[in-house]
Amino acid sequence: MNDITGLTALGYKNAPALFDQFKYANDGVKMEAGSTYRDPVTGVERYIPKLDNGMGMVNGAVAPLAGYSASNAQIKGQEAGAVASAKMPYDVAADRARQVTGAQLQTKTIIGTDGNSYEVPLYNLAQGQGGTPGAGGQVGVSGGAPAAFPGAYQSGRNPINQQSAIAINDNFLKSAYQPTIDAGKTAADLQNSIQAVRNIDMSTGWGADQKAQGAAMLEGLGLAPASAKLYAANSQKFQSIAMDRLQTSLIAQKGTQTEGDAQRAGQTFAALKNTPEANQFILDFAQAKANADQKKAAFYEQALPLAQKAGDLTAVDRAWRKVGYSVWSDPILQPWSKK
Repeated sequence: MNDITGLTALGYKNAPALFDQFKYANDGVKMEAGSTYRDPVTGVERYIPKLDNGMGMVNGAVAPLAGYSASNAQIKGQEAGAVASAKMPYDVAADRARQVTGAQLQTKTIIGTDGNSYEVPLYNLAQGQGGTPGAGGQVGVSGGAPAAFPGAYQSGRNPINQQSAIAINDNFLKSAYQPTIDAGKTAADLQNSIQAVRNIDMSTGWGADQKAQGAAMLEGLGLAPASAKLYAANSQKFQSIAMDRLQTSLIAQKGTQTEGDAQRAGQTFAALKNTPEANQFILDFAQAKANADQKKAAFYEQALPLAQKAGDLTAVDRAWRKVGYSVWSDPILQPWSKK
């Protein structure tokens, strides 16, 4: 190597070739593991084994190196433990989130003390929230969730209450709603009769025209035709029966407001009885009553769909009572308010 170095320093042109030959003589030819080589001189083929980590040649045979497997297993075990320890908080959190979501979506049916059935998320039950749905005012409006179980919802009604509600709604339709709608339709015919009576000249007395129109008006107030003709025979009978029918129809509606309206009308009529103004008051009062019937019918028609959604049709009647409509609020009766 010193000779080659000196020749190189002196500029000998074949010095690099001498270096390659020197290196080949000392290092030999590099052979790739896992390959087969043929000796160019002897022609003998030779396989060069490929050794994995921890393997070596022992007495011409491939064998594991002593202590490698144990050391490698220990390292991998420590690595796996470190990875598992680092992942554990995330795995626990992910598993909890999965279980909580499932428990929030899955429900259990619970029968409340009110007899209604409620769907309560299992998560709420697992949290130990609340008592029994429907107890102690925990249930809000119909279909609302019990306060103790925010995620719960009402899935069924108490069969007894449901049957009772159906019966009450049917009764309301038959005894209150339909009569009110019919009264609103009848009011239109009554208004025509009232106008016809107004167009008659009362100064000529209570003649045939007055009797005919008076009878038509009494029919509009609900009297049978024969009775209407009988009571329209003279103005005094007409006034008495008409006033009685108007007061009776008001009182039949039940309520403090309507009873007060009827009493006030009776007092006003009593003060006007046997005077030319009596007929005028009756016509105005009948007009105001017809207007009220039409207003009530319109209110019932508009409110019914909302009550149907809530499941309680009687709410229509309660809402009308809260309005507190009075026939005396009609402008046509204002001139008589001070009588």
